[in-house]
Amino acid sequence: FFSTIDPLLDGVVDTLSATTQPSDQVAGKLTAQWAEKLGLSQNVVVGYGAFDCHMGAVAANVRPGVLTKVMGTSTCDITVTSKQQLGDTCVKGICGQVDGSVIPGMIGLEAGQSAFGDLYAWF
Repeated sequence: FFSTIDPLLDGVVDTLSATTQPSDQVAGKLTAQWAEKLGLSQNVVVGYGAFDCHMGAVAANVRPGVLTKVMGTSTCDITVTSKQQLGDTCVKGICGQVDGSVIPGMIGLEAGQSAFGDLYAWF
């Protein structure tokens, strides 16, 4: 599929991990090469990446019953709920319903607009 988009993408899927990691976990530490290049200690902890809107929701203290709106190039409305409260319900009409995507142990619920701040470039 990807090679039909661009031949340079051929085999890119083979380089990706089949498992995901939450952003509160440690990915490792700086390698000797990067520590030297950056002038930092090899003891610097490297975390897993996360979506900016998810981390914005965490910074805004998102919790069950609280909806956050993170605005930038796009907008994203995010809240979280417990697995017990949501049960087997599939929330319709939203962009994402993902276990642990915002806060570990919670279900992240999100919807938004893929274009927001970048639309100002039109004017």
